[in-house]
Amino acid sequence: MPKKRYEIMRQYLPSHGSLALDMMHATASVQASFDYADEADMVAKMRTALGVTPLVAALYANSSLACGKASGFVSRRMHIWRNTDPDRCGGLPFVFEPDFGYARYAEWALDVPMFFIVRDGRYLAPRGVTFRNFMRQGYQGLRATLADFDRHLTTLFPDVRLKRLIEVRVVDAVPADLLCSVPALWKGLLYDTQACRAAFELVREWGPAEREQAFDAVSRRGLRAQLGPHAIAERAFELVNIAAEGLRRIAHRDAKGQDERVLLDAVRAQLERGKSPGEIVVERWEGEWERSPERLIENMRY
Repeated sequence: MPKKRYEIMRQYLPSHGSLALDMMHATASVQASFDYADEADMVAKMRTALGVTPLVAALYANSSLACGKASGFVSRRMHIWRNTDPDRCGGLPFVFEPDFGYARYAEWALDVPMFFIVRDGRYLAPRGVTFRNFMRQGYQGLRATLADFDRHLTTLFPDVRLKRLIEVRVVDAVPADLLCSVPALWKGLLYDTQACRAAFELVREWGPAEREQAFDAVSRRGLRAQLGPHAIAERAFELVNIAAEGLRRIAHRDAKGQDERVLLDAVRAQLERGKSPGEIVVERWEGEWERSPERLIENMRY
């Protein structure tokens, strides 16, 4: 990130809460991007991806330590991102409305305050100015361009981000054995039409309030979380099975003839343990690692 861009973001974010610098310095995630064929395909994939994000987050919740001790969260990263800048982070309830499409996403993006404008290598910080206002009124004699809008889109951080690709962003950084399961899981859910529909049906009854409750519960308890009478782990187990069936139908095979379901073995093992990765990290930190940063780093190293 260019130094000036970083400095402007750092100045902007403290007004959104004390967690802002933690968001920039103390969180890490695994993100994956997926194609879409047309607007209808985009809508289906965005709805499914956003709908199931609390379940996927539970499978990979892994930010449980802070400043050398248990943070009180299984995914502190999730808590930080949902409480730092609600203008540009979190869920997008309008994605589930009947008229969602390219235009609705663009309308939302137009009303998010801008971080900066770049001209001739100079970064200008238009505090509180939305892109819509920039288009209508300009800023310090400057007029909005398509390049400005493209740059603005890169400063929006919802759980699932729409650009020329669909970017899923909810997963914490995880140990190496789980890493390849992340894109495999999403591929099975999003690149097979039957799986995409089945995954959405799994969470169709959740409204915006339920999804936010699920995120809060998952950030604190990971796979042990409950949403009303429903155990998150049970729904997550169903979701992994749906993804596996999607990968089976896609049937991309390696040199040994195995399809990509083999990449889900690690996440199935996580489900069998009944604990998110972050819970295991705390147990090992307090136990065999003896609170040693060196042992933590060695075990997390790729």
